[in-house]
Amino acid sequence: MKEQAVHTLTQLPHNTDKRVKEVKVLMYHRLMDAAEARVNNHWTAVEQSSFREHLKVLEAFNYTAITFNDLKLHFQNEIELPKKPVIITFDDAYKDFYEIGYPLLKEFGMRAVIFALGDRSITENAWDDPSEIDRVPLMSDKELVQLHNEGFEIGAHSCTHPKLTEISLEEAEREIFESKESLERLLGSEVTSFCYPYGLENKAIQQIVKDAGFSFGCTVYSGPTSFGESLFNIHRITIKNNMGALGFALRVLTPLDAVEVNGSKLKKRIFSVG
Repeated sequence: MKEQAVHTLTQLPHNTDKRVKEVKVLMYHRLMDAAEARVNNHWTAVEQSSFREHLKVLEAFNYTAITFNDLKLHFQNEIELPKKPVIITFDDAYKDFYEIGYPLLKEFGMRAVIFALGDRSITENAWDDPSEIDRVPLMSDKELVQLHNEGFEIGAHSCTHPKLTEISLEEAEREIFESKESLERLLGSEVTSFCYPYGLENKAIQQIVKDAGFSFGCTVYSGPTSFGESLFNIHRITIKNNMGALGFALRVLTPLDAVEVNGSKLKKRIFSVG
């Protein structure tokens, strides 16, 4: 794998704009209509009406949806950020995002970051246990390009969705580097952000993501709850299928998510000592 000379921030300077340090990053997976919601209760599948309520909360409290590309441009002093930025991310690039999420986000004048696989021959979520999660289609090349052209960000989610910490570093390097190269060929544009499948990463995997030329790496539950302390271990607020408007608002508007995450980390530390 070829080496790249990359000069990338790993964390934000202490004098960074307060708006950046307060950025909330939201993590979604699937969206579903009311009919499917009656038979599918997996935590990753958020019902259409709930997603609309979430967007209403963001709109009511004057949040503006930005992308990681916007942050990079801000770091380069090329654009100013809005007063209350939020980043909405979707893992896996399911087709239901195109059918449900995309129209709703357009209705509210918002954008999102979609993390797609670099192996474009994979057309459904083959990595999931079919006894727990149904096989459903992923977005096509044409749909990803359309979203990219309309200001949505397409990030990389590896090539084939492996657990990067459970394969060799050589295989992980291939998964990470080639996912960036594949998506950049498809989009004709730089791919800035990477999402670790299953949220699994470590220092070695983070370094590969940085070496590949990414500027941001997103996890799931791990990472500092204050944005910018580690740009390659970015914590995201997990949005689950049973989260209504109130639960969503509490996680976006208050420190509840940080309290829950840090409390869970403390509990694990205490019991591991015992």
